[in-house]
Amino acid sequence: MTDTAYHYGTGRRKSAIARVRMYPGNGGMTVNGKSSRDYFGGRAVHQANITE
Repeated sequence: MTDTAYHYGTGRRKSAIARVRMYPGNGGMTVNGKSSRDYFGGRAVHQANITE
């Protein structure tokens, strides 16, 4: 395992749970192993909400 520091958070709503880990890097984002553009289908509204 690496010793890379990261920030984490958990979000819950009804029965859904979202876990997030943010590592220092070049600004790229991966969601479930896919690029954010592929995961969100290029919908700028979803990407804008995350990057704000």
